Amino acid sequence: MNPIQPTAVARLVQFRVSNVDELRKQIRGMIHSERRRLERSAQEEGDDELLEGIQDDLAVLDEMVETADQLTFVGLYRVVELRLKALLNRFVANPEDLEKVFKFKQLTNLLKNQFSIDIADLQGFKAINEIRLINNSVKHDGKVGRELADTFGHWRKGDPLSGLEPAFQRLAPGVPLFFQDLAKKLP
Repeated sequence: MNPIQPTAVARLVQFRVSNVDELRKQIRGMIHSERRRLERSAQEEGDDELLEGIQDDLAVLDEMVETADQLTFVGLYRVVELRLKALLNRFVANPEDLEKVFKFKQLTNLLKNQFSIDIADLQGFKAINEIRLINNSVKHDGKVGRELADTFGHWRKGDPLSGLEPAFQRLAPGVPLFFQDLAKKLP
């Protein structure tokens, strides 16, 4: 079996993260174009009543942006889980252990018990963990969950999961770093 190349692993993961980012940008671009079209249409008509009438449509577009940003985190964490499963496939003692990558505590124990790797010591771990917790909040509450708020003080429990674009920009670079460091530490 060829030895694993940590930089190649990081490049592959970066490619997948870029795919998620590109999809996010395309969706945001389409929504922005629709917003401009609606506003232009109302202005061309010179009709204040029509402009007021499109406010509901504009609000729906704003909700679509928020939903797209939330789904970006679901997609980003999907990349993390699937790439973890693919990477660990070469190393786990029992193929059934691969299902443990989908349960964070089990993943933590798998890495510790089989490879003596403390997941929290890996470069990029904080980004991965925050992405995971945002993903969980999106899927389970649609707002900031308790664990996300308790773990990362800049989130407040119960707040809407909105304005996620800066969080994506801040966290996404940590994903390939995490995988590169993990690949370096695997046997």
